Amino acid sequence: MTKPHEKPVASCPKCGAPIGDTHPYAWCSNCGEKLPSEVIAKLPKIQAVEAARTAATAAAAATPIRPFRGSALSGWFIFFAILDFIAAAVGLLMAFTGSAGEVGTGVTLFAVGISGAFLFLALAKILDYLREAVFRLRNLEEFATPRPNQALQPTAPRSDA
Repeated sequence: MTKPHEKPVASCPKCGAPIGDTHPYAWCSNCGEKLPSEVIAKLPKIQAVEAARTAATAAAAATPIRPFRGSALSGWFIFFAILDFIAAAVGLLMAFTGSAGEVGTGVTLFAVGISGAFLFLALAKILDYLREAVFRLRNLEEFATPRPNQALQPTAPRSDA
């Protein structure tokens, strides 16, 4: 529907309602019918929204996504896991080649070394998963946050027909 200060540029193909030059939607506000592309091309507000959407899409495509980097702390956990594997190997060596008194110490060292190594590897993996989750959430937040010059496209009304 046109307002008194609007200049009609077209009419709705379905209901015949006049569409003014300041019409803000890509559909008829009277009947909800989607307007043809020829009519939309004559509406400056819709063209501005399309231009803003195109610019935002181009800016998002031009913005590189930073690659995920593991943490230095997870590197230390892996280092300690390697030390524990070495301790487990020494314990195994002591258990099979040592004297009777060293067998018990070797078995204990093997058990502690293996369990410590797996614990440190699990902690490193958990830390990497958490850092990657935070990284992805930040990327999503940056992508979803509207920029000051980014206009939002109005959505069509729902028809219950």
